[in-house]
Amino acid sequence: MNRLVAAVMLATIGAIIAQIVRGDRPPWVGWVSLVLAGAAILLAALRTVPAAVRLGARTDSSRQQRELAESIGRDHVFCAAAIVALVAIELSFA
Repeated sequence: MNRLVAAVMLATIGAIIAQIVRGDRPPWVGWVSLVLAGAAILLAALRTVPAAVRLGARTDSSRQQRELAESIGRDHVFCAAAIVALVAIELSFA
């Protein structure tokens, strides 16, 4: 599953870059989409996934596990908001 998610993330970045290169929409649409997708992907890669792996190992105390879970939850809320904004912008200029 992790490879599928990574492939979809790469495909999304590739599609946004192709959109920018083609120039079929206002340039800012592609660049804002790239920033939104990049922020969500970088957050997931650099913080959410390592925290989830650590949480899954269950080597920390209950308090630390709760903090990790809360952090993962906040990360997911941010990523969901970024992707919703990306989709809204892309659909507005489709």
